[in-house]
Amino acid sequence: MVLFYSYVKLSKKLADNGQCRKATRSTSRILYCHDMAGNYLEADKNYGFTSVFPAFRFTRWHLIDIFVYFSHNLVTLPPLSWINLAHRQGVRVYGTVIFEKTDSFDFRSIFRDAEPKTLNHIEFARHLNRVRQTLSFEGWLLNFEVNLPEPCTRNRVLEFIRELKRLGSEVIWYDSAAWSGLCAYQNCLTQENKPFFDAAQDGLFLNYNWNPMLLEKSQRIAQDAETSSRVFVGVDCFGRGCPGGGGWNTNVALQLILEAMLKRPQRPLSVALFAPGWPFENCDLTRATGDRIAAHQLISEADEKFWSLLEPWLTRIRGASQGCFALHRPTVLSIPGGVLTSGDKASGVILRTTCCTGQGLLNGKQGYGSSMRCQNLIPTGRNCSAQLGPAKEYETSLNRTRV
Repeated sequence: MVLFYSYVKLSKKLADNGQCRKATRSTSRILYCHDMAGNYLEADKNYGFTSVFPAFRFTRWHLIDIFVYFSHNLVTLPPLSWINLAHRQGVRVYGTVIFEKTDSFDFRSIFRDAEPKTLNHIEFARHLNRVRQTLSFEGWLLNFEVNLPEPCTRNRVLEFIRELKRLGSEVIWYDSAAWSGLCAYQNCLTQENKPFFDAAQDGLFLNYNWNPMLLEKSQRIAQDAETSSRVFVGVDCFGRGCPGGGGWNTNVALQLILEAMLKRPQRPLSVALFAPGWPFENCDLTRATGDRIAAHQLISEADEKFWSLLEPWLTRIRGASQGCFALHRPTVLSIPGGVLTSGDKASGVILRTTCCTGQGLLNGKQGYGSSMRCQNLIPTGRNCSAQLGPAKEYETSLNRTRV
């Protein structure tokens, strides 16, 4: 097995700055949980060029703070391509640990068996942390969708979380296993999930079947802004019991979250978007009749429509916790090093970017393809009042772009 190291690490300056990624004590944050057709797709698990086109691409990095790579494997490690891409945009990256069967060999041997064993819960935490440090990502989403029938099992889960924290991992707990011992989704902060939330410290990812009364209950139990801002209200973009039903109505859930925050401004909440690749997975490509360029255009239009509905609410949720109407955070706080030449610096150029989305014409190839490593910084274009001239086509080694 060949193991690649992440060459783009989140700089200390970036990681420590509350305005951008490591939130201040009461800052609302946006978590993006990436669940795309099971994940580990050819276009994202491969580090170099692939023949996949059109490929899924996320370009709204300025709207999120945490990127979680999710699958139904026991341990989901974010591919190097996603780690580097997110870090270039100043976004923190999490892997996922998931248990879905109480009687599975993995869960039983790590957390339930009483006899001494080679891999116990403490060693499991240490193995996870070594992998995290090697790949240079920041933390874990813990999803224990199992029963915890024995008191000793519940205590071991807490010890496991605390060991991850002691070793330097960030941890967000998913609202599933409860302190009573059952897998019981609370859909709000309660005394059933609070012990795990308190141990994780970095966040609680609420299940999606909440309502305004449950949001108010979460705010009340949180007691202060620091705690409530670490409650990530789950918003399932596929619906599945979420207010609004997901899809083109995903913004309905965000509106309810904002209303709850405005009613209780001293209790900000955060948001966890689950599977925001919905427009890509549900785009009707039959209209493209096999034309890959036409298919790419259809996907781009669906993606633009979807995020244009979400962006006003996401920015207002961020802004509400900071006492302003809307908060658009910078993609990066400082110009990335290594991208400017000496000539650039001498001429006053402060940023060089291809605005490439990482797909299009491949260098030296006859067809279209994709490469996540080539995705570059993309300006948001906000507050741009200059009159734009006629569109011009620029063909680069990777893609053809109209500007």
